[in-house]
Amino acid sequence: MGYFGILNSIQAQDLIVFKGDNNLYGYKNKKGDIVVEPQYKMVQQFSDGMAGVNKVNKWGFIDKTGKLVIPYKYKSVGQFNKDKTTTIRCDDALLFGIIDNTGKEIKPCIYSNLGPYSGGWWIAAVAGKFGMVDNKGNEVIPFQYQDILPFDEELAGVKQGNKWGFIDRTGKLVIPCQYDYGAWFENGKAKVILNNETFYINKQGKRIK
Repeated sequence: MGYFGILNSIQAQDLIVFKGDNNLYGYKNKKGDIVVEPQYKMVQQFSDGMAGVNKVNKWGFIDKTGKLVIPYKYKSVGQFNKDKTTTIRCDDALLFGIIDNTGKEIKPCIYSNLGPYSGGWWIAAVAGKFGMVDNKGNEVIPFQYQDILPFDEELAGVKQGNKWGFIDRTGKLVIPCQYDYGAWFENGKAKVILNNETFYINKQGKRIK
């Protein structure tokens, strides 16, 4: 997913992670004063005023005073996005769900993949098929692809039949799945590979120099 791990020296708004003499992690302010005592095995940076922390081998969330606001009950967690939701992994079966910043379950742990979050939508997978869901867990791109990339410049690469093409935000396939490799669009062009040849295409699928 890309959200997890120990962060040794990160800027967390006005709090900075530090490692105590006990080899556990806490937070200091910019002046170096301890705000949250070192007591966590792993931590994340603050987002939307909350940070994921690992204690007793489970993840929960604290506020910037160190108060536990979402209990320790998850195998892993993401960071809260601007829509005040994040991903959680509930158990050892590698399934993910969605909660809001009050801890309310938006979507149970049914996804085998969930993330990254881009433009208000998550890439998600169910039963080996990829699609996208919004921050409420509503399906916005059907679960029908072998793989899918985030939207860039309003187009997203999708893999179907072992070939790559591109869809728009309505889910319409605007560039057919015909490439052995398809990347993301940047400045109106995307790198693709077809029959061992690498070249660029525009948003209409036309080959360009």
